[in-house]
Amino acid sequence: MNKNTNKSFEGNNWHILLLPVITIIAGFIIPFIFGEDNAYVYSWFIAFSIVFGFLLNSYNNRSNICLLLLLLLITYLTVFIGCRDFGVGTDTLVYIDDYWDKGRYVHSIGDFFDFSYISKAFLLLSVIGHLFSDDHQSLLILTALTINAVTFLSVYIFNYKKLQINWVVYIVIWQFLLMNTSMNLMRQYCALAFMQLALVLFLKRKYFWAILSVVIGYQFHSTVLVLGLMGLFYLFGKYFEPKKRNILTFIVLLLLIIATLSAFKYISLLITGDYINEHFDLYTDNSVFESHNLFGVSYLTFSFLFVFSTIYLRQKRLISNNETYLLITLYSTAFILRLTGFSLVYLSRLSDSYNCFIYLILAYLLTKFSNRIPFLIQFMIYTVIFYSWFSGYILNSGAGTYPYHSVILNI
Repeated sequence: MNKNTNKSFEGNNWHILLLPVITIIAGFIIPFIFGEDNAYVYSWFIAFSIVFGFLLNSYNNRSNICLLLLLLLITYLTVFIGCRDFGVGTDTLVYIDDYWDKGRYVHSIGDFFDFSYISKAFLLLSVIGHLFSDDHQSLLILTALTINAVTFLSVYIFNYKKLQINWVVYIVIWQFLLMNTSMNLMRQYCALAFMQLALVLFLKRKYFWAILSVVIGYQFHSTVLVLGLMGLFYLFGKYFEPKKRNILTFIVLLLLIIATLSAFKYISLLITGDYINEHFDLYTDNSVFESHNLFGVSYLTFSFLFVFSTIYLRQKRLISNNETYLLITLYSTAFILRLTGFSLVYLSRLSDSYNCFIYLILAYLLTKFSNRIPFLIQFMIYTVIFYSWFSGYILNSGAGTYPYHSVILNI
């Protein structure tokens, strides 16, 4: 085996993959102990996804093979997620009623823009779906394809010619922490997929395409605008010395706390109308899962581990002072939105926009510094990842995605 081939297998080193594999094994053992037999549908699905992760690690430097494997993975994910029954996902039927049924009446550009107060990008998916079929399932398949394709292609672009994010690590994080919710908050996760792509393109200095991705993401869901704060913090870190940077950041975060605690609390007093009331009810009535986990052990523990790992890496001089600042402010913003979301679930959904970035960065840190971050810390991180999935989605049926059923797939 030549030197280049050996390099292609570096991503499958045991010190990187031991804990992700143990997490997958736990996905089979723990549900058996608790008698949650239907959880095996997800366990097997994730386990087969990991096979793709191993192969992608092995052939990351061979772009043609890697791209083929990625397309197979995207197809595999899309079939499983897109072919689910309409009862899987609390808001699934809401999207069918609000978008699929409207899509059948779009016959011209004028018709398309006649619909107000709805996502134009998601309506476009509905219109495209009607071109191929009159079956409602088309919307779920197209949504799953959009989320999976954009999400994993962004990782492919980030990893192009150099493995920076271990595929197995990212797949484990994405499927345990994000996949189930993506079957519920379909519009938001389409938007987040494009925002993740925008971040990767920005890091690759493809600024035009990054801005275009942000625009597309906004057309899916306006909440992604909250990510604009990270652009502000980036400018603080680039153009101000540390003391002034920290003061400005503190002021912005303080204003964020004040704004989030007041703006949404009084908006219903300022705006009247059935549409507004119904619109905000959708963000509260269907979100029992989020409210149960706002101050849960998993989220608080994960917060501590993320911040601790960042500070530890800085003390070891493995990341720069500015990188440390950006990571801490990124998580602080998400944490503030999550905590203030205790009184209004809509705000906790805003924090999900940041979690998308956080999990991508976490996968990067666990890949690059797997032999530097203490094993106990890594073990605790994966334990929290598994606990969040099993407790939130399986035991408490979070997002309404458990149990999984599919008439099409005969599951």
